[in-house]
Amino acid sequence: MAVNPPFISHKIKIKKMSTIKRLKIPKIEALELENVTTNISGEIYEIKSIKIGSVLDNGSANDGSTNNGKKIKLQEGILYGKNYTFEVTEYVGKRTTELTSIKWEIFYNDFDTGEIVNLPINARGERITINMGNLESCGRYLYIRAYIKDKKNTAVLKVWKHNRFRWFDQVLFESELADRIQPWKINQSGTSLCGMACLFYLFAKENPSEYRNFCRDLFRKGEAKYNNYIVKPSKELLEKKVNKLGLPEKTGNMPITDYITLAGLRNTNNSSYKGGDENIQAINWPDTMIELSREFLGYADIEENGSERFIKRINHNQGDITNIINDINKQIADGYHVILMVDSDLINDDLDFQSFDYHWIVLESAINGEFEVLNQNGQLEYLVDFLAYSWGTNPFDRRDIVKDKNGQNISNQDKGFLKKPITRKHFINNYYGYIKVK
Repeated sequence: MAVNPPFISHKIKIKKMSTIKRLKIPKIEALELENVTTNISGEIYEIKSIKIGSVLDNGSANDGSTNNGKKIKLQEGILYGKNYTFEVTEYVGKRTTELTSIKWEIFYNDFDTGEIVNLPINARGERITINMGNLESCGRYLYIRAYIKDKKNTAVLKVWKHNRFRWFDQVLFESELADRIQPWKINQSGTSLCGMACLFYLFAKENPSEYRNFCRDLFRKGEAKYNNYIVKPSKELLEKKVNKLGLPEKTGNMPITDYITLAGLRNTNNSSYKGGDENIQAINWPDTMIELSREFLGYADIEENGSERFIKRINHNQGDITNIINDINKQIADGYHVILMVDSDLINDDLDFQSFDYHWIVLESAINGEFEVLNQNGQLEYLVDFLAYSWGTNPFDRRDIVKDKNGQNISNQDKGFLKKPITRKHFINNYYGYIKVK
């Protein structure tokens, strides 16, 4: 009877879980091979090492370098959906002649559960090509291994698999996401995505946990679902490059978190919008707002009132203005979220007909339109005042001056959308209508 020769046994050792300090998510710290015994006969037993035979692609190093003025760093990694070749480079003992006996496997750490997830590979042989089409493994370190008989006797290669928005820094993304515990920080910046900003403001305000999960899925996997509505932006958005600040190009320094959500939703709804500073393609018309309020946010009670009026009101009287204000206030009192369609001239009391800049804002208070003052000509005027969310400003903050971290007085950049009361005439000249949702 033949006697099996002594052999080399390789044991995978997974070191204890560590924490990425800035992201606060666990990862596998290292994988090592430990040689236990030696194959003294020189017969084939196992794989010793492997390599990747394909060129890797660049993406963000995800180290927060864009958040502190440092030069943006990149790292090489694998892209979702692309083919990559792996091959055996060294054996323990002699090279096998039974190449189909060489099996391959990919595994990674699931940050949500802390478990090791295995992805079996059907291909066998000394050299294989794999399509990296698994979404769940995006934004993870992959461990590729080859073995013949025993998975514990293996060669392992560690490779980063990029997030779908691969040029965006994950540390910066997570920092922005944490800030949006205050939903008013959602900011359309230099884009025409005011309607999308209003929708995500309501999303983050009413369902903060689901909002965070949605954002993380979209950043990592390039698609996310809420209320069975799938947001799946096109390649133009996924491959968006960044400027020197690490923020999306041609968006007026739009925050990463807001870009992937606001631009991602608009692009999904309207593929002609390519995620830049396009104006017409980005505009959120009333029918779009109604559709997404229902299909995406899941509101069942939705009504529109005058928001499809695209011409500024010229002829009006005080009775008309009072009726309009009272109607809006009734919706607030009845528990509706009210999204006003106004002209952006509304915030400048000296401008009424400079342009037609349609703009959506979320009303956060009843409209006070019943107090009066004397104007500079000594004439009696009725003023209008209210709180509203728009453009990443705090609707509840009316302070002009705040303290900086050194205790010095500075201008309050977060002051609410409406900086001061405006005249009833100015209000009606720049008001189109509203959409109410509940």
